[in-house]
Amino acid sequence: MLAPYLPDEEHGANFNGGPLHVGIDPLAEDLIELDRRGFTVKMHTAGDRSVRVALDAIAAARKANGNSGLRHELAHAGYIDSADLPRFAELDAVADLSPIIWHPSPITSAIFAAVGKERGAKYWPVRDLLDSNAAVLAGSDWPSVAPDANPWIGIEAFVTRKDPREQTPGTLWPEQAISLAEAIEIYTIQGARALRLEDHIGSIEAGKLADLIVLERNILEIPVDEIGDTQLYQTYFAGKLVYQAEQ
Repeated sequence: MLAPYLPDEEHGANFNGGPLHVGIDPLAEDLIELDRRGFTVKMHTAGDRSVRVALDAIAAARKANGNSGLRHELAHAGYIDSADLPRFAELDAVADLSPIIWHPSPITSAIFAAVGKERGAKYWPVRDLLDSNAAVLAGSDWPSVAPDANPWIGIEAFVTRKDPREQTPGTLWPEQAISLAEAIEIYTIQGARALRLEDHIGSIEAGKLADLIVLERNILEIPVDEIGDTQLYQTYFAGKLVYQAEQ
């Protein structure tokens, strides 16, 4: 983190924002080389300091190689200093979020205990990212933290900023909620762009592979807090039926 954690008995009153696993010099050096070789790089950025360092490394790659067209990704990117928000679009960097876990939960409660409720609640600024023209992806953090990779939980959480499983009350920075249409786009065409497969998958268009699903409910017509319970009826892969729910 850019600012110290709250004081505690073990660390005292001026405990710094935590160590980086990889500092800017080796990170920038590696990212420049990987970018030059055509690799998209994903970096784990849990705090606002790690977000800044990751963006600095991408900036170094852009300076050394020009814009390669590779959209390097910052996984989680939950805390972002306001000065760094516009840099995502400027550097063509991607915020790879995990909405199926970043909502009110024991995890966020633990974060509040470390950094304080006021600061801790300013977490996961999705609305600000989209408004600044940043690219946003939806990750799962499964199987390390999330119980499953159910996308409907994440889509609901994007829109409500509440716990779709209703295990933890409250909302997490509701001003950063996004629309259902924006959440669906993040989970579909934006994911395809991350894989560099947007010409083949990610939307239903002539000439694409006809990867699509049929749902047992119309998520555009039900209350948003019911989206997390959505079930598949059919799955088509390359135009062929590969899954059919039992009747």
